[in-house]
Amino acid sequence: MSTVRSTAIPPAQLGAYLTPAGTSASVRSTPAPALAAMRQAAAGPLTATAAAAPWPVPMTGEEGEVQQTQQRAARERLKHALAHGKVMSLLVSAALRQPQAVEAYLPRAGQWLADCTRHLATRLLRNAGLHRLLAALIERNPDWVSQRSPETLATLLAPSVPADARWPPEERREWVSAGASLDVQWGYARALARIAVAALEHDFQRDRATVLADARTVLAHAATERADRLCQRLELDPSTHPIALLHYLNVGGRLYAATLARVHRESVARIQDYQDCLNRHDPAGAEAIARQYQEGRLGYDGIAFHFAATLRQLDGLTLERELAPEEAHFPRLASPSPSAATNRPARSFPSALWPPSV
Repeated sequence: MSTVRSTAIPPAQLGAYLTPAGTSASVRSTPAPALAAMRQAAAGPLTATAAAAPWPVPMTGEEGEVQQTQQRAARERLKHALAHGKVMSLLVSAALRQPQAVEAYLPRAGQWLADCTRHLATRLLRNAGLHRLLAALIERNPDWVSQRSPETLATLLAPSVPADARWPPEERREWVSAGASLDVQWGYARALARIAVAALEHDFQRDRATVLADARTVLAHAATERADRLCQRLELDPSTHPIALLHYLNVGGRLYAATLARVHRESVARIQDYQDCLNRHDPAGAEAIARQYQEGRLGYDGIAFHFAATLRQLDGLTLERELAPEEAHFPRLASPSPSAATNRPARSFPSALWPPSV
């Protein structure tokens, strides 16, 4: 994808940028004039896969019953895969919100989730809705993995009940389509709305319409590719592709927003370190930080790169592992695929000081 190149921020402007209260209006982009362009970028042209997929021609008699049985089984496999994928995306999002490496956090978070589920199961609270709630709690509070014990959380969520008590089954309304084209447009709109909020809270000094247009391009490719892979893996008929696409638009929007926020935090921290070195008259230290900044692919141009690495983590927990139906809502966390970011070739840099910028 083509991205907007970063413009180096002179050291004199770094302090103003890193102090939000003192940032001048001239440094930041003004979102108001770009509102119409943002809406156009959010709508965007529909991809080829957005068109309504044809339903299989129904059969009659014994062949029809076999076909219906196969379709129900396929839909059930899809339901389990999407439920598992949603929970795993919440864990990956939580990993992006905390400071340590994503691949180091995920096993701990997965074990914590499994332990909480086991303790709640003893209180007759074993259902998919509660499992998603636990994952959502970790996403919003990543530190709970080390601050809240599974036993304590289980007690808070569900006090002990009589031995003969029975927890009612989860009740969920069936999803109703608004039409193939409108479903996809809303899918993109929801994903881009989440990304827009993250961009407002973590300003890369880019026009908002540019940020959303870049995000939409990346999302369209990532969601379509993974929807294709899921349907092929589960041997689903073409009519299920829009459902898988909407799932990956939702997951992709969440993870892109979390990736954007993490890249911004790390970029700003490195810029602050760079400025501190200059203030201490330490040009060698400043140059070393500039090299780390480039090697770490920080700044706005690095979002797509780190988002791809994030998706590889998700794929290692979903598409690249076998999932039995009984595991769908209470999965064991698989080891994620190693990120290619850890094996990048060395690059050469000029000896002259280079001021990093977001």
